[in-house]
Amino acid sequence: MKFLSHHLISSPALLRYLEQRCIPDQIANAWCREARYELNGKRFYALGFKNDADGYELRNPGFKGSISPKEVTFIDQGADIVTVFEGFLDFLSYLTIYNNQPPPTNFLILNSLAFFEKSRPIMEKHGNIHLYLDRDTAGMQCTEQAIKSSDQYKDCSFQYRDCKDLNQWLAQNFIHVKREIQLLNKAKEIMQDMKNREVSRDRKRGRQI
Repeated sequence: MKFLSHHLISSPALLRYLEQRCIPDQIANAWCREARYELNGKRFYALGFKNDADGYELRNPGFKGSISPKEVTFIDQGADIVTVFEGFLDFLSYLTIYNNQPPPTNFLILNSLAFFEKSRPIMEKHGNIHLYLDRDTAGMQCTEQAIKSSDQYKDCSFQYRDCKDLNQWLAQNFIHVKREIQLLNKAKEIMQDMKNREVSRDRKRGRQI
């Protein structure tokens, strides 16, 4: 496989794929690129999520792969908590659920469960490690072993216990999530309007004095 180029996500097929996955375009474009690559002499495109070794994880409706070198993606926000995902679609789902305003946390996207053990030194530098791994056999075994090894690890997958992963939960509950986001945005608008009115009243009082 040969990497060719990348740019903002604009392909109608990839935009439909994001819509099916319930990931807003603006969140996807903040963290992913539309990656062009060549495989067996043919050219393709996919969502590309960059890792810490400058490789890319690739996803499109019919393909799941990567451009070497393969590595984790660690996003340091200066927090004492790290939130861990197997794949980048779950990371994007988490941001979507929190309307792109998550609680203070660093992020570790493993890009493969095989990187879990080698990533423990990074994770264990944090006071709390929130695991959002897949709820398949491998993911649940990994979570269980980590929890047994240290109190730093917290299993957060119970939040989507009836689903395979966080993205599947988001897809099944998107109408509810979207409604909650709209209510939150409306509340913020009301609070901002109240602040603006208060500032306006204070200015008028100042002129009167």
